[in-house]
Amino acid sequence: MSGSSPLVIGILAAHLRATLVADRQPHLATAEEHRGWAEALFSDVQVIDITSNVRRSLARLHRMALAASPIELILRDLGLRTDVQHGNWRGARDQFRALKHGLWFDAVLTATQSDRVWGQGA
Repeated sequence: MSGSSPLVIGILAAHLRATLVADRQPHLATAEEHRGWAEALFSDVQVIDITSNVRRSLARLHRMALAASPIELILRDLGLRTDVQHGNWRGARDQFRALKHGLWFDAVLTATQSDRVWGQGA
């Protein structure tokens, strides 16, 4: 997030929240929340940050969305694109911006079945 003003980051965070609400995802769970839920049923819970593995793909998707912007906006104004289609374009455009500013990350959660919950031999 170096070089980004708090105002820019705040605007991006607000936009990300608005996008998630529009997509019916009002809350993205944090790594700590995922870990807590998993630890209730499993042991050896690990959250592995894989952001570096997806960053290049998201950057490419972002560039493609930017390149399509003029056509997308014209088609939307003409009523030839649905709200869902426009939302998908916005998501492709905005998720990399939010990632770049540290507002989210991509991860894999791993865990081991816990005998205390599932019983031995379950």
